[in-house]
Amino acid sequence: MKTRTTQELERALWTGLKELRMPDIRNSFQDAAQLARQESLSFEHFLLSLVEREQQARTHNRI
Repeated sequence: MKTRTTQELERALWTGLKELRMPDIRNSFQDAAQLARQESLSFEHFLLSLVEREQQARTHNRI
């Protein structure tokens, strides 16, 4: 696997999340990643926090 710069990773994530129609994760993954690094969270905790945000946003938008 090719090593990518942070900017390349963020661009690829943003594009993929847009194609998958996950706007809340797309708009929050950078802040969530920074927080996860600061708090030494596991990957699973980081991923769960993103999924929960997306679920909450979708639930809120249905109401």
